Amino acid sequence: MIIPLFLMQGLLALLGSLFLSFYFVPFFRAVAIRFNILDAPDGKIKLHKKPTPYLGGLAVYCGLLCGLVISFPVTGNILLFLIGVTLLLFLGLVDDLTPLEPYQKFGGQLLVTFCFLRSGIYLKEHFFYNSWNMVLSAFWILTIVNGFNLIDVMDGLATTTAIGATTTFIIMSLMFHQYDIMILLCAFLGSLLAFLSYNRPPATIYLGEAGSLFIGGFLATVLFFLK
Repeated sequence: MIIPLFLMQGLLALLGSLFLSFYFVPFFRAVAIRFNILDAPDGKIKLHKKPTPYLGGLAVYCGLLCGLVISFPVTGNILLFLIGVTLLLFLGLVDDLTPLEPYQKFGGQLLVTFCFLRSGIYLKEHFFYNSWNMVLSAFWILTIVNGFNLIDVMDGLATTTAIGATTTFIIMSLMFHQYDIMILLCAFLGSLLAFLSYNRPPATIYLGEAGSLFIGGFLATVLFFLK
């Protein structure tokens, strides 16, 4: 039985990002501890027993990129997509290092959303006028990004939610024969699975704002490719 090339690439992307993320997570955890990038408990919402390092989002991001590098070349719209989610990652990282005011963070999200729209990454439903497609797409992106930011309050919650959504999207991409997107999602899934082993209760590292914004932006916009 001959295994199709796209399935081999997807498996390679998943395994590559999975194993490399097992290296990246402890590395970024050590960096966070070294530079005191920690989430301290407050006895109200943050109920963990001791300060826990951030920067888990950087580990997921690096695992994703490495999984893609070893599986297939990144070009075209996927490259623009990765640039957009990278901007969200950096926005969250700034907030992790120097807390932003809510209006500053939302303004940054609006700017990145505009970049997605200008790159052609938005809903293209013929039922609506193009302007309405862009308005609905902007609303969707901002909702999902902030939704993941809000649910990142319990050990493993945002990560397991992202794993469930990603698995569903992989099935959809196979149904629609969109194999490049399937490989992209497999790389993402591998890095999430590796991170979950450190993020499940009791978590030894958190996604941080960088991770929650990046994951939310990834899942919000990758859906526009599935059609």
